[in-house]
Amino acid sequence: MARVCPVCRRMTPDEEMQCTVCGQATVDPNKWREMRRSVMAMQENLNAQSAAISKREVEKAADERRINIGLGGMAAFLLFFVVFLIAYLYLAWR
Repeated sequence: MARVCPVCRRMTPDEEMQCTVCGQATVDPNKWREMRRSVMAMQENLNAQSAAISKREVEKAADERRINIGLGGMAAFLLFFVVFLIAYLYLAWR
């Protein structure tokens, strides 16, 4: 039965214990599939964790941005109101 090189992913003829291309030790195809499944599952878990973390960070940044926009809007309205009140009172008592 042929074997698989884990580095260059080539099938070796017969039951060669070393890859004919890169010289790495070869593994059984069934073991190779198990290795690939475990690596892929581990990568999927890491991707899911990093996606959850980045989603929380994005939501936190968006909340902070909304708060800053709200505070800026309130400050602008109060400034407008104070200037309007001063101008109104100045023109009314003139």
